[in-house]
Amino acid sequence: MNSVSWAVWAAILFFQNISFTYVSRARSSGSIVRHLKASVFSNGIWIFSQMIMLGPMFDYLTGKHGRIPQLEAATVYTVATVSGSLFAHWLAMKTEKGKNAVGHSKLYAQIPVAEWAAIKRVVAVLSDEHPVALKHLDGHATGLVPLAFSMPPGTKFTPLPEPPENVEEKKGR
Repeated sequence: MNSVSWAVWAAILFFQNISFTYVSRARSSGSIVRHLKASVFSNGIWIFSQMIMLGPMFDYLTGKHGRIPQLEAATVYTVATVSGSLFAHWLAMKTEKGKNAVGHSKLYAQIPVAEWAAIKRVVAVLSDEHPVALKHLDGHATGLVPLAFSMPPGTKFTPLPEPPENVEEKKGR
């Protein structure tokens, strides 16, 4: 088999794994349209790769041409598929937004860890200053989250210092 055939096979494998990663991430997003596009892409590439795979490449993978060519075929397969998956994941992390983002849900809001930590520190300070505000929360700060979301869009939370040790004890009042 010539080097052009190997390069074509490697390219197909690369795109095959881009499509597999794409469909996997689309399935985890909140977009049916994205999942539809990803499924068509993934299944189209898969059937095309099978047409090539079940020809001469299969003989290489099964060792018909010897162990060294079999290992070379396995190496090309592994490098091309891993590269495709990693590239697709990297690209997705750079481009996914809104409904297309993995984990998107109409029921739950995503908040960065640093901002959530800042909210918890604000709640801890408020619970010291206004203990009644947390009376109905059973020690959970979720009741004050609407206060944070009533702020103008784009408001950034200024991180506060960590609360003193006794704040945890006062929450249990």
